[in-house]
Amino acid sequence: MNNETTPTIVLLCLICPIYPCYKVRDLYGEPSISTMMKVMVFLFCYNRHMANITFITGNQNKADYLAKYLGFPVNYQKVDLDEIQSLDLREIVDHKVRQAYDVIKAPVLVEDVALEFSALGRFPGTLIKFLVDEVPFEIICRTLDCLSRDAVARCVFGYYD
Repeated sequence: MNNETTPTIVLLCLICPIYPCYKVRDLYGEPSISTMMKVMVFLFCYNRHMANITFITGNQNKADYLAKYLGFPVNYQKVDLDEIQSLDLREIVDHKVRQAYDVIKAPVLVEDVALEFSALGRFPGTLIKFLVDEVPFEIICRTLDCLSRDAVARCVFGYYD
């Protein structure tokens, strides 16, 4: 990209209500999420010449999942990125996509997820991956006994060229 060109930054946001709590075991396995994600990302990337985009993830399963639902191979690369701490998913993805572009120097696609239980406000939100590393979902759900187990999963993709 030359200095005269303004970079393109696009954030695609997917919001999916999840009920009850036991359905949060596999955010990528819910049909409503996978179908909506497939349509959103395919339509976006198809118009952006997907072959030139690198999906930034350290999780090969995510790359395989994306490729499966798009119906064609996806270039991906693991890049160590600083994870800012925020409950604002769009702020996190914006930071990740800019940082990934600075490293790769080519069009990149990143994603991040949040899980928000209505009884807990926006918590755990973007911190879900840290919470799940320490506490099994069964225990997280039991902490919501006598409270609403309604939850919302958010998935945001960021593209930067």
